[in-house]
Amino acid sequence: MNHSFSVEIAQKYGIEEAIILENIYFWILKNKANKKHEKDGQTWTYNTQVAFIKLFPYMNRSKIQRVMAKLEKEGLINKGNYNVAKYDKTTWYSLTPYGSTLFKLNTRMLDMNNGTFENEQPIPYITTVINTDIDIEKLWALYPNKKGTVIAKKKIPNLLKQYGYEKLEKCIKKYIKEKQTWQAWQMGSTFFTSGYVDYLEVKEDKPVKVLKYIDM
Repeated sequence: MNHSFSVEIAQKYGIEEAIILENIYFWILKNKANKKHEKDGQTWTYNTQVAFIKLFPYMNRSKIQRVMAKLEKEGLINKGNYNVAKYDKTTWYSLTPYGSTLFKLNTRMLDMNNGTFENEQPIPYITTVINTDIDIEKLWALYPNKKGTVIAKKKIPNLLKQYGYEKLEKCIKKYIKEKQTWQAWQMGSTFFTSGYVDYLEVKEDKPVKVLKYIDM
């Protein structure tokens, strides 16, 4: 089982909070597409604390309780109870308008007219977008000069497709290590546009030696 999260949300609210919020977001997105659990103008998902413990075995009950309380206090989620049986204490969760903005919801998926959610398509799409965003933020956090943020973040996705995360990470670290103290840091926009080339480790094919034979 793989758990992913938004680096930006983790930096602001905590890693555990980002992981659980990601889970809530995913199920709300799925329920929205399938037009399920729509109550009082919102789309909901539900789970028990026992289920959360099984889903996140690295968090105990008290940790999950604290995370949920923090998400609610920070205005990211709403809590409700729409259980049919009075004795059922399962808690329902929805994202607040502010919580929804953190994920840049894909309106095309939310407004699907057929009301179905095909696992073969949306789940890989969501995972790809999340993983790409995480890699972009990790590389940007690693780079020392934050000037030129907008341009740099537009360049990084293409570089990730071309070279992959590990090569770019090594590239940045090499630049940091080799930069002389008297040299100014390249702006982020400059580095990710052209400056990275000087520090990118690309394997080149070794030239083949051609032996010349001289007739005697």
